[in-house]
Amino acid sequence: RVVSDASGNSYFVGTTASSGGMGGQDILIAKYNSAGTLAWQRSLGTSSADSGISITFNAAGNPVILGYGTATGSAVVATYDTNGILLWQVQLPANFYPRDITADAAGNVYLVGNNYADSTGFVAKIDGSGNLVWSLQISTFAGFWVEITGAKVAGGGLVFNAQEWIMIKNGSMVLASSIFKLPLDGSKTGAWGEFTGDA
Repeated sequence: RVVSDASGNSYFVGTTASSGGMGGQDILIAKYNSAGTLAWQRSLGTSSADSGISITFNAAGNPVILGYGTATGSAVVATYDTNGILLWQVQLPANFYPRDITADAAGNVYLVGNNYADSTGFVAKIDGSGNLVWSLQISTFAGFWVEITGAKVAGGGLVFNAQEWIMIKNGSMVLASSIFKLPLDGSKTGAWGEFTGDA
């Protein structure tokens, strides 16, 4: 995943098999200037395999990366400044597999993904200091698998899409898509969701 700032610098997050020597594979973060020259490169991970998932900018213009650690089975969120200095890092509880991350104008970040323990989707908010503010599980009435794959802050709320397996009349399972909007405080007041059709 690559994002670019107003000055033309590009930030990349991915996965490497050797960077940093931390484990079998690590999260790789790199910054390139507008001329395509590598400004800095960092690795983040454990002694086990780790993967880079997504990246966004916070309100201060610093890159915030989202990764996954197989040793802990959980999401990792970290913020670097534009010079590549790690500002903070936080790890979520086990069984949360992250899919996407986004930020609001107040410096908070939001991540979405799946909870492998009970087949639900999850949404979490982390403040600008790396503290978990709230987290929610998203499930269907019938309890089928839910996968949240993308999110954006828009219109004063967190808008995210979800896919879920549902059973139709003949007993077959189909993959359906829905869109949701959740207030940034994590409450259900004013929240809504709409079925958009088969995926």
